[in-house]
Order: sequence, then structure tokens, then C-alpha cells
Amino acid sequence: MDFAVHHSLINSREFQESLIPRRAEALAIRISAIIYPLFGLQKPLSSWEVNIVRDWNQKRPTLERIFASALKIKSRALVCKDMFEVILPSQGQAYEQDIMEDEKLEIYDRTSTPGEGSRVRLCLVPGLRKYPFDRKRVDYNSFRKPGSGVVKEPYDLIAQSLVVID
Repeated sequence: MDFAVHHSLINSREFQESLIPRRAEALAIRISAIIYPLFGLQKPLSSWEVNIVRDWNQKRPTLERIFASALKIKSRALVCKDMFEVILPSQGQAYEQDIMEDEKLEIYDRTSTPGEGSRVRLCLVPGLRKYPFDRKRVDYNSFRKPGSGVVKEPYDLIAQSLVVID
């Protein structure tokens, strides 16, 4: 019953079209307020002929869409009996082709495919995996903490991490 009520609420038009966008906008405003003091660095960057504040404000709708997507994923995970884990490779971690996708940036002149010994330089987008779990009620913590990096139990890969490698 608990799952049905929450599922109904999360799938409602009001939740999807009003609540999530409002919350995404609030999160974008919040992160902007946190980052805004860094814009004091504008003067040292003035020789670059870049208006950081203007450029940041132009990116805000994109940031809101990112937050809205994250909130939709989180709300769907809430009404699912499974557990989820974010795959967020750290710098220097060995590249694992089954859970990571290599982003080929133009600034790197690398035409070869990632091989053994390749290391993560930067994680651009975290991945997501799902573990079977039979919860009896809605749990507001449907994400588990990443383990030691070695996964022994079966899982479904929802999305690979997008990484830049050395």
C-alpha cells in the first residue's frame, strides 16, 4: 500500500510538471549562491575577455534541467524495491570498460582505445547500477554507499560513468 500511494504521488502531473521543476530551480539558485563568491575572481581573468557572471547565468537553464533529471531519477528510485549505487570513479582509479565510457576530448590527441593500465583522469558523469532488493515499504534512502570497488553480487548497469582517461 505504501508503494502504491507514493507511486501515485510521484507519477502525478503536479509532482512531475510543477514540484520537480520548482525544486530544480531552487537547487540551481542555491548552487549559484554558493559559487557566486568565486566570481570575485573576475578581475584576474579580465584579460581573457570573459564575463563569468553572464556566462554562468546563461547556463542556468541547463543546470536546472540537470537537477530536474536527477530529481526524477531519485523519485523513481524511491518507489522501487531495488537498491541503487552511484558509480563515481576517482582520479587515478583503473579504467573499467564494463562500467565506464571514455569521453574523447578534442584537447587530447588520443586515437587509441583505452587499454590495460589506463587510469581515470576525471569523472564527467557518474554511472548508476541497480541491485535486486525486496523492501517491504518505501525507504527514503534507496541508494547504498559504494563498496570497496569490487562488486560480488549481481547488478544491472543502468548507466556507465563517463570519464576522461590518461
